[in-house]
Amino acid sequence: MKFPLFQRLKDVRVQPKVVWEAPVGQVRWRNNIVVDDGKLYLGTCGEKWNHGDPKDGIVCLTAGDGAIRWAYPTGTDVNGVTLSGGLLFAGTDSGDAIVLDAESGELVAREALHGAVLSKPHIVQVGGFTTALFFSQSGEVLLFDLMKREFAAGLQFTASPQTDLASTIEMAASGRFYVGTSDSCLYELSVQEAGASINPILELKPETISAGRIEYEAEPTGLQSLVIHGQTILVSYSRNTYGSNPPLLGVDRSTGEVRWRARRTGTRNRGQSLYGNARTSPAIWKGLAVTTFASDPFLRAYDLTNGVERWAVRLDDGFFQNWASVIVSGDRAYVPRIDGVVSIIDLNSHKIVGAVSVESANPGVDRYRGDD
Repeated sequence: MKFPLFQRLKDVRVQPKVVWEAPVGQVRWRNNIVVDDGKLYLGTCGEKWNHGDPKDGIVCLTAGDGAIRWAYPTGTDVNGVTLSGGLLFAGTDSGDAIVLDAESGELVAREALHGAVLSKPHIVQVGGFTTALFFSQSGEVLLFDLMKREFAAGLQFTASPQTDLASTIEMAASGRFYVGTSDSCLYELSVQEAGASINPILELKPETISAGRIEYEAEPTGLQSLVIHGQTILVSYSRNTYGSNPPLLGVDRSTGEVRWRARRTGTRNRGQSLYGNARTSPAIWKGLAVTTFASDPFLRAYDLTNGVERWAVRLDDGFFQNWASVIVSGDRAYVPRIDGVVSIIDLNSHKIVGAVSVESANPGVDRYRGDD
């Protein structure tokens, strides 16, 4: 395995031009922006993250100039939003499932769950039936019927559904999806007009980790992402300690058995001997799963047939958390990190070919933003 020499950030960094700004409050890592018909929709965390304040809410802006078209106050932090059928769906830290008219911002329906709704609502279409799903931290799944414009009976997991829904075209057409939970279980979720049901597939068990002459058990603490590739489900997860192998495995879709666990080769990565948690979704490129891990300065690639690490590219010299997933377009990977830098990597040569630096308001990472 060969690693390219570390490149100085000043050699590849460029500064983007700001076209417009809008005072919508704080937009954090659970928030997303939906673009449709010249409008932007997003939820915000107001003036202070994780605290209710008057500026918490859902906002619609004009994409061209950032003008605010309407704002719906919630009194609590809003997380992900989803748009479908002229309706905007959102969940809040206080456990609210909110449905708004996307054009006017008027309230259509609002229901309280027993736990925070941290993920964006999911839309499922089966035949002529469309439903929105809200997942709560207490394990509840609440359904909303778009045709009737009302909430319907849901179901209950043993723990919080934590991953995005994963599916194939054929599975989605019949209302079937995979979902992972915070107690490290993998389920198949079925959504039909008559209701929803779940079928357990896999429960991750503690793994034995060797560190020299010492062996210890690492407890899984939740599934983080699911990616389907052929007959394999790529499962990224978190655990209660660092490990000598990365927290990524391949599960057989037909049997529910673990096909392989990702592992590195014998080459040590310049002082990086242990792997942190997986918080992102791998990207698929030419038979490889390309991904990052928490507090790890490398972009890494794993063979989809056996989980062996084939190569790694060092991004910088800072052990920053990796919260955003890698995006692959053509033969290039775009890797966003918490220091505000998006590195651009040529996947054939395994080298950094460019970077975009976005201004950071976090003084904790500003000290790392030198030229080297």
